[in-house]
Order: sequence, then structure tokens, then C-alpha cells
Amino acid sequence: MTPNLNLYPPEGYVFHDPKAGDIVGGNWPEVITKLRAYRIGANLPVGAPETEVYEQFCRLNPSHCHGGELVNGQVQVQVKRGDYPMAVMAWLSLAFTKVNRQKLGFVSKEEAARRAELCANCPKQQVWKTGCMGCHQNIHLLVDELLKGRKETAVAKGLQGCSVYNEDTRASVHLDQVEDERSAAPKFCWRC
Repeated sequence: MTPNLNLYPPEGYVFHDPKAGDIVGGNWPEVITKLRAYRIGANLPVGAPETEVYEQFCRLNPSHCHGGELVNGQVQVQVKRGDYPMAVMAWLSLAFTKVNRQKLGFVSKEEAARRAELCANCPKQQVWKTGCMGCHQNIHLLVDELLKGRKETAVAKGLQGCSVYNEDTRASVHLDQVEDERSAAPKFCWRC
């Protein structure tokens, strides 16, 4: 089961963690990000925060969810990986974690600018941010924190998401990521 994102949760966006207590956010991706960050900071196994958050919410509020099945009295959540905004948010959260753990670095500002120019003209550029203004502000704060003072060009600030790699291109053009050839990517893509 997955929460119906068009319905506001009765208790708000909250996850009850046995060690951390209540983790509260302005939306589900924020709660998931906070849970992941708590576990990383506490040196605990990260687990599957997205599935755990949705499973707990849907078990307590099945009328606010759709899909899934009951197994041994538990609601089995199936996170839809094909959901573009959620996939990009998951990528952004993982990128943030990797940068904070110093497992992912940055490219030069010249390389980031070159990549941004390519992405700006790409037909696979797609708006991924949906929902309320608070959600948009949280996403911008997360991207700003991820890029911490890196100089962005006007082109880079206007980037959206990549529908091939399910990533926020405003952030991804700055990250030192491994190249990855995919058949759906345009031949001029910097990732190929």
C-alpha cells in the first residue's frame, strides 16, 4: 500500500521510531529523509526508511492508502519506483547522504557549467517537483544545503529533473558521478 498523496494524514506527516521517537516533517519525503539522517547520525543500520514509513502509516490509516495486501496481519507496502517525483526525491536524499559521508565529491565549476548547458537543452528535462509550496521550499533547502556555497550559473538554477536518470539535475551536474550509458539518454548527455 502507498499513501494517497492527495490526502493530508490525520496525525500529520509523522513516523513513530522506537529509538528516535516521533519524526515529523512537512511531507513524506522529508520524514523519510529525517529518518535516514537520524539513523546515519546514530550509527544505526539505515534499513528501508521509505518502506517503513509508508508501511507504518498505511497500517494505522488504511483508508488513506491504496494498493498492497495484508500478510500475517501486516500491510505490505509496495513503493512505486516508477513514481517520478518520489524517485527523484529518493535520489536527492541518497546524494545528500553520500556527500555528507564524503563518499561523493564535486566536479569543477567549469565542468558543472558545461553539464548544466547540456541538460538545459535536453528533451528529457522534466519538472518533478509537485505538491504544496512548503514541499517546494523544503526541496530547495535540501538542494541548497547539498550544494553549500557552490557557485551556480543562471542556467543551472533553472534546471529541473532528468526523466532518464530520475535525478534533480540542478544538483547532479555538480556531483562527481560515474558515467552511465542508458539507451533512453540522448547521445549528447554528459552521463554517457
